[in-house]
Amino acid sequence: MARKTIKRLETDLKNMEFLYKQELEENKRLRNLLEGKNVIAQSEYDLLLKDYEHMKDMRDNYKILYDNLRIRYDGLKDSTVINNQTIKNSRGAGRKAFDSSDVIKRIYELYIQGNSLKEIANTLNGSEIKTKRGGTWSKSSVRFILLNYKNVENEFIDEDTYNITVKLLNDRKKK
Repeated sequence: MARKTIKRLETDLKNMEFLYKQELEENKRLRNLLEGKNVIAQSEYDLLLKDYEHMKDMRDNYKILYDNLRIRYDGLKDSTVINNQTIKNSRGAGRKAFDSSDVIKRIYELYIQGNSLKEIANTLNGSEIKTKRGGTWSKSSVRFILLNYKNVENEFIDEDTYNITVKLLNDRKKK
């Protein structure tokens, strides 16, 4: 199953609420028909009734899917903690999260300005900034930060900056 972000779940919930409002409108139209208001042909009534049932089934199925995804997300949310806390995966293993948003933003800025991975590592080491394990920076550790989508999810950087960086990394790799 595809992974979904909270923003995607919230969007899906809004879509589900929209479907629910449509269902209420259909219900209102059907009630009017039953009461003899806005009388239409039997075939149109049957078609409206079929559409109403279809929307109701679709909304019910969507609600079940959303509830299952929400339960899964809530279970993950409790075990994923930032601010240098242990992040647990499904097997219970964990690692320290690098959470210095200032350093992460600086790495992205330096790379977008045209600095190479090695130059960024040298800059960070020259500033005596340590990695999450307290070591020195290398090209691969800088690259790991640049390609880590969790920086977007944790709102250290915006998605546009991330996409620009990934495109630059791919373009520079081809040269």
